Amino acid sequence: MHYFSLNKNVYATQYEDAIIILDVERDNYLSLIDDAAKYFNLILSIPFEKSNETYIPAIKETPQNAESYNTWIAEFLEQGLIIPTKTASQKIVNPAAQVSGGLREYKWDTKKNWNPEKNASYVAIAKAWFTLMKVNRAIKKGGMKKLFTLVAQTKNIKKAIKPSQQDLENISAAVDAATKLSFQKTYCLGWATAFVIEARKRGIDCNLKIGIQTNPFYAHAWAEFENKVIHDDQQVAQVLATIATLPKECS
Repeated sequence: MHYFSLNKNVYATQYEDAIIILDVERDNYLSLIDDAAKYFNLILSIPFEKSNETYIPAIKETPQNAESYNTWIAEFLEQGLIIPTKTASQKIVNPAAQVSGGLREYKWDTKKNWNPEKNASYVAIAKAWFTLMKVNRAIKKGGMKKLFTLVAQTKNIKKAIKPSQQDLENISAAVDAATKLSFQKTYCLGWATAFVIEARKRGIDCNLKIGIQTNPFYAHAWAEFENKVIHDDQQVAQVLATIATLPKECS
């Protein structure tokens, strides 16, 4: 049998009738619709037999138009979106958002009217500031690929612990204070990444989530611990389709 998987630096999710792809290598998003979306999903989901360089679906319940499969396989391989594998892969298209409708007029901000420095130690703020600067440099110099590598390097720094709500709030306050001290604007991706790195340094098994929607297109990043959104609106995890979860998917 022959199988296909998403390429190492490619992440994908279903949003309504489209497949949204994040190509980390090229640092951009791509939307597939109609037949492109249909065959992209099928190619990643089913096994193939190969005869005379032609891929034939091995599951009879799926559409059996070999010419269409091979046309799209060649196209996706050429674009570097998929790779052939010997076994079925777990890296396929992520499911659609839990709730339809998406976000409307949602504005993420670091809540400038707060005084987070009152809720974090100077040492914690200093550490968060250095982490935030490192994150922002990674984004500026290497885009998403550099950022994903940075998050991957924070795995298992300490033995995992069960944090209290106060522990999470203290880290949030430190990162908030760091953003106020930063000489450049901090966006959701930078904040969430800095939080995840600081949390994982303390042995807190947090994840960075990146979610998207279409019509209009919108991408947002947030931090989670045990499937609970940290310091952000809980609805983002429900109405946005998660395209990447780090560091689980960047090892």
